[in-house]
Amino acid sequence: MVRKRGVARRSFAHRRVRRIEKYDHHVIPRRFKLQLPEFANRLEDPLWIYVMCEEPTMVLLKDLGVPTSQWQYYIGFMKRMVELYLNFTEETLAKEKESLITEYVLRGKDKDVLEQVQIVAEGCVGIVVSCDQVKACLEGNYSSWAFQWKRGYGGDSYPCDTPHIINVNESSDWIWIYDLGVLHIQQSKISDGTLLSEFEVLDYGYGLEFINYSLLMKYFAIVIDDGGVPYLKIYKNGSLQQSINLQTVCGWTDVSVYYVVSISTDGKYIWVTNNRGVVMEHALFMGS
Repeated sequence: MVRKRGVARRSFAHRRVRRIEKYDHHVIPRRFKLQLPEFANRLEDPLWIYVMCEEPTMVLLKDLGVPTSQWQYYIGFMKRMVELYLNFTEETLAKEKESLITEYVLRGKDKDVLEQVQIVAEGCVGIVVSCDQVKACLEGNYSSWAFQWKRGYGGDSYPCDTPHIINVNESSDWIWIYDLGVLHIQQSKISDGTLLSEFEVLDYGYGLEFINYSLLMKYFAIVIDDGGVPYLKIYKNGSLQQSINLQTVCGWTDVSVYYVVSISTDGKYIWVTNNRGVVMEHALFMGS
């Protein structure tokens, strides 16, 4: 049986028009005009950084004696460098910066000039800092605090009556505690509480003044009597974040004496003192 011969595919112009209508000349301008104000708002802040940085870059190029015919290339380098600062940090940023400088050196640009332009770009980006970014640097983001150690004071040392954390150096493994009650400053190891040094200060500090909240009051801690058991309650942004049973963790059962709590400015370290008479004890908790 002879196979039927095929026929040419029919094509209709109106079908093609309907298929691409959304890309036609009378559609694209309408969409663009409607969204143009929104596009402008999106571009305003990022472009402001690049435009702002052009002037100090040109001043630098003029001071360095770079020919004006070469300025466009160095300004382009500056804008690409700003882009790196906006998208990368730490080791990745360092590698990307080195790679970009190498690229322009291979294009015949002066390496010393490029490095100085890079410093200008860094300054331009550094000016744009939000309030939330500053707060994040001042206070950490901690969700739980773990017991580190407990140490007691007896007759061979002064009683730490009202402690106040005044300085922390994690790299050197020490923490400074200012005792407002007896005007002493104690330097202890963060890792195990070993007393490194202590000295008396000539300062007016009597009373029960202490700071049990972080710098911007994001973290707050206090010891309360919860059913006859002392609990360390840690709050974050006004909500209870963690509750630590001091009887279980530190062996403290007293609820008839007062406890003193002090928090480091970033909220990472919490120092708790149990004032129970002749022998006083304190414990350190660290956030993570």
